[in-house]
Amino acid sequence: LLLAQSSELLEAGRTTSHHNSQAKTRVHTFKEKTATTAAAMETAPMRDDRDINNNSNSIRSKLPSATMNGFDLNKILLVKLFNPATTEVCPEEYLAGAGQLLALMLVSCWSTTYFFNHDIIVTNPIKTRIGYNNLCIGFDSPPACYIAQYLTAPASYLAYSFGLHDWKRTQLVESRLTSRQRYFSVVTDVLFVLSISIFGLLFLVNPFVSLWVHSAVFLQYVFFRWLVVAANLFELRRGLTLGNKVWFGAYTLASVGMPVLILIDYVAYDYYGHDGPIIPWYFTWSMDYLWFGCLALSGMFFAKGEALDHSGIKIVPTYQRQATSDFA
Repeated sequence: LLLAQSSELLEAGRTTSHHNSQAKTRVHTFKEKTATTAAAMETAPMRDDRDINNNSNSIRSKLPSATMNGFDLNKILLVKLFNPATTEVCPEEYLAGAGQLLALMLVSCWSTTYFFNHDIIVTNPIKTRIGYNNLCIGFDSPPACYIAQYLTAPASYLAYSFGLHDWKRTQLVESRLTSRQRYFSVVTDVLFVLSISIFGLLFLVNPFVSLWVHSAVFLQYVFFRWLVVAANLFELRRGLTLGNKVWFGAYTLASVGMPVLILIDYVAYDYYGHDGPIIPWYFTWSMDYLWFGCLALSGMFFAKGEALDHSGIKIVPTYQRQATSDFA
């Protein structure tokens, strides 16, 4: 009986050992197949990546042409900024482009308001307080505000692009900047992006709903735009031309003078019962229109720093990165 039981135990042990050996073989085979598959998936996309990027010239040649009848359309700033074939852009050009879109918005909105809602030009809360029609009146009411909202989208895109690319450039050229220049540039970039994010409230809260909120949204943009321009000129102070300095002087005068004069008129009218503007309207008018004039001339006189080259962009297939993470 003991011999029979010993034989059964021995046979069971042999069977278990055989099964363990088979399991180990299957695990080893699975690991080999997994490693082989991962290696194949990792190397195959790299060959595709090289092939795609080696043919980058042919891909770029399929992008929209930047010429028309021999004229280089990239000389028009807005065309250059929205042309996917453009590979070299100064961050300041994004900000200047946003200013040009705002000027375009004013022209189109004022034309629309003049023909379709002329009554608001004759009388409105802003004119009652400062004695003249601020340029914002042109897009404060339908149907002009619909056009303004449409043009604000690409202008916001350019403003965001300026903040992002200016921050990138600050990191790339930090060796030539002092710590104050570097921090001032980064902080103003962030503040300007936050400022443009709430600019759309200008069309939701018109002066008939809340004059103070409406004006505050616009005046905060005036301040933070001036601040970010000052930060960029602070970086390039040794390479400024006379035209840059004169333009910035006029822009600073308007960016400070306009808000101060407008707020004085608002306070005098709303809190002290003054009938009409307390400051002669032509002083505020000159600061107001000087600011918009400087805005339209940003592309011509805004000092430019180093450009960023985007021609090194390459294709990285997503399945290459997915394969690497799945079989890591």
